[in-house]
Amino acid sequence: MIRPAQPGDLQEILRVEDLCFTERNDNLLRRLCGVSDTFLVYDTEAGVRGYVLATLHSGGKARVASLAVHPEFQREGVASELMQEAMDRLCEKELRYVELEVRASNAAAQCLYLGLGFELAGVKPDYYVDGGDAYLMVRQL
Repeated sequence: MIRPAQPGDLQEILRVEDLCFTERNDNLLRRLCGVSDTFLVYDTEAGVRGYVLATLHSGGKARVASLAVHPEFQREGVASELMQEAMDRLCEKELRYVELEVRASNAAAQCLYLGLGFELAGVKPDYYVDGGDAYLMVRQL
């Protein structure tokens, strides 16, 4: 089930984050958990197994700040479902486009985003703390 994140989900969200990323974005996650209807979790009987956080910006823009799926649930369509629900909610807000950054070495995530209608819009050198580059991807809504 996909639903808005609630403050009680935070510890499980952070566990998923730790399993998926080397650097944590917990300040943003804590601040928006339970506040934004574009911070969504994939909830199962076993708990939260994935999340997507989209933030709204001026000028009709939204940004996917983070997407993570527990490794045991990856490649089962969870990320696609989360992203599609987030895109639907963003469309309801009459935004013009959404953007995101994806690690240049993460081919699986790039394929996911391309399949969801995102296009490559540029490169951000040294974007990540470890010096890794990111691709900027954009999708019209």
